[in-house]
Amino acid sequence: MGENRNLTSLSLCKKINMSLPRIGIIGTGWFGCALKTAWTPLIGKTISGIDIWKLPGDRPKNDPDILVLAIPSTAKNGDKLAILDYIESFPRASIVVTSKGRKALKIFQKHISPADKWRVFSLSGPNLADQIGHTPTATKIAGNSLQTAEFLAQTLSSNFLDVEASESIEIVQRGGMLKNFLVFELGKVWSSLSSPEEKVEAILLAIHAGFESVNIAAPGEEDRAEFLGISGLGDILLCLGIFPHADGSRNFRAGKALSLGKNNEEEILKEFKTLEGLILSQKFHFGRRSRSFRGPQMDVFCDMVKQKKISSFHKSQFPELTGLMHSVWRKFLAVAEKKHFQSNTHSWVSCELLIEVAGANLVSLSRWESSEPFIRSLLEALLFPSPKKDLVASTLTLKIWTRLISNLPFLKHSSTGPRLKHLLPASSRHSTQRFFGWKWALNLSGVNRDTGKRASRGTKSQSRKRRD
Repeated sequence: MGENRNLTSLSLCKKINMSLPRIGIIGTGWFGCALKTAWTPLIGKTISGIDIWKLPGDRPKNDPDILVLAIPSTAKNGDKLAILDYIESFPRASIVVTSKGRKALKIFQKHISPADKWRVFSLSGPNLADQIGHTPTATKIAGNSLQTAEFLAQTLSSNFLDVEASESIEIVQRGGMLKNFLVFELGKVWSSLSSPEEKVEAILLAIHAGFESVNIAAPGEEDRAEFLGISGLGDILLCLGIFPHADGSRNFRAGKALSLGKNNEEEILKEFKTLEGLILSQKFHFGRRSRSFRGPQMDVFCDMVKQKKISSFHKSQFPELTGLMHSVWRKFLAVAEKKHFQSNTHSWVSCELLIEVAGANLVSLSRWESSEPFIRSLLEALLFPSPKKDLVASTLTLKIWTRLISNLPFLKHSSTGPRLKHLLPASSRHSTQRFFGWKWALNLSGVNRDTGKRASRGTKSQSRKRRD
C-alpha cells in the first residue's frame, strides 16, 4: 500500500508539473486572505491562478489542483464536517488544511479515508495572519506523501512565505494542539514570574512537557525533532509575545487575563470567542486528559502552574553557548530593526539559530538530554539582557551568522528584498537530515554529548568537507 501511494504521489507531481497548478482557497477570513496575498505574486511563475470563496455555492467553474481549507475544524456543510465534505467534493485535488487543535487532529486520525490520506496535508507554523506578506514568514506543510509535500512546498513558497516539507503530519497537528494548551497555561502563571530566569525555566518546563507528550504519542526520532522546529517550538515562542512589539496569541492573553482575575472563564470565552487552550485546560484539570497530555513532565509543568511559582531554576552550565546565542541574536536584531521585521520572522530565525548551533555541535534535536542545554541557551539569549562582554570569539559568532545567512538570504544587510530559502536548491531546504547537518564542531565543552567522546575539528581540509 505504501509503495502504491508513493507511485500515485509521483504521478500526481508529474501531472501537475505539465501545467501550472491552480489554487483554490476556501475561507475568506484573516488567514485565507493573507495566504492569497502571499501567493498572488506566484501567478504565472509556479501557479496559474487563485480562487478564494466562502460558501459551497460559490465554487468556481474551474476546479483547483491545490485546495486550501482555511476554515475552522468545526465548520459544517449541512450536517457534515466541512473539511471532510470538501475532501470528497474535490477528489483530484491536493487538500491543505490550516486548522489545528484536538478536533482537527481527530479528523486526520480517524475520519479521513485511507484512499484520501496521501493527498491531504497540514499547514502549520508561527504564522500570525496580519504579518503574512509583510515580513519573512516560514510554515510547515506535512503529509503522508513526502514527495507531494516537497512539490507543494516548492510551488507555494513565495517572496514572503517560505514553505517547508515534512512527513510528520501527526506531529505537526499534535504540536499545534499542544501549543494552544501550553501557552494558555503559561499565560495563567506569567504575571507571577518576576525574573527572566523564572520565565526561562517555565518555558523550558512547557517545552519539555510537549516534547515528552509527542514522544509518547509517536516515538520516532524525526517526529521528536520536528517538535523543536517552527511548527512546535517556533509557534510556542511566537504565541508568548517575547519578541519586540509582540502581544502574544489569544490563548496566551486569555490565560493572563484569567490569572489576574479580570474575567471568569465564561466572560473570557465571550471576549476571545474560540479558545482551544481554555477548553483543553478544563479537560486536563478535570481529569479528562487525552493521551496527548500524559507523562511525568506534563504533571511537573501543571504543578508549577497551580503553584504559580518556580520551585528551583538553574543557570546554563555552558555560558559560552549562551554567549554565542546572544552574539548571533544581537546581529539579527540589528538587521530586524533596519528592515522592520516582525515577530513571525523573529520566531523563524530563533528556530534556525537553535538548529544551526546544535548541528554545529553534532547534537541531534531528537533527544531531550542533549537538546536541553541548547534550548535553555536560546531562551536565555531571547529573554536575558545582553551580557556586558562577549564570552565567545567573534570568529565563532561569524561562522554561525554566515551559516544563517546562507540559509536565510534575507538577513543580508545589502539585500533589497526578503529572498527566502525557496531560492536555494530544494535539497538544502527540505532535507530531514538538516538536524544532523553541518559537520563542524564548536567544541564548547570538548565532548560530543551524543557519543560521550571528545570532539575533534580535524585538519582544515577535513573541516571544509564537513561543512560542505
